[in-house]
Amino acid sequence: MFRQRGTICGLFAVVVVISVSVSACSRSTNGKQNATSTIQEQLAEAPRIYNPASLVEVKSLAGFPEELQITLGVRIKGYGRIADVGEECNPTDVVGDGPDRCFLLGGLSGTSALVAYKVGGYAGQWEVAARYAHTKSGWVKIGEGNIGYPNNLSELKEMSRLAAEDNLPKQK
Repeated sequence: MFRQRGTICGLFAVVVVISVSVSACSRSTNGKQNATSTIQEQLAEAPRIYNPASLVEVKSLAGFPEELQITLGVRIKGYGRIADVGEECNPTDVVGDGPDRCFLLGGLSGTSALVAYKVGGYAGQWEVAARYAHTKSGWVKIGEGNIGYPNNLSELKEMSRLAAEDNLPKQK
């Protein structure tokens, strides 16, 4: 009888362990799905967060928050870096040691950033406006477009608006 009770207790223990393991696995999978879902929701929300009306002009990369500077590539070395106003820059299609993007000017608020920079390529140089929104995940790029050379934030916002409109799907 003792031997049977021991076997039954042993089987019960195995069933409990398996049940707890399955429960824990399903919880961790749901946790990953929830985390992924949360990030996707934040990325989907980013364009709604962006508000160019509240931007204040920024004339140097140092005027942007550290987290956005990292996103822009201010701290990296070599060709992928963005150079600040007055720094040496190589906006050409020739890959070298220097930065390939030259900061022109930008705008910043608590939830939004607009960054204009010059880039180069085979066909020459052009200016780009990149739009960012600040989500719980950090600064997220929500779009960019080719622009002219802006002299101030008002011109930059208007050029960026037109570039964003150009990137919208055309309706027939």
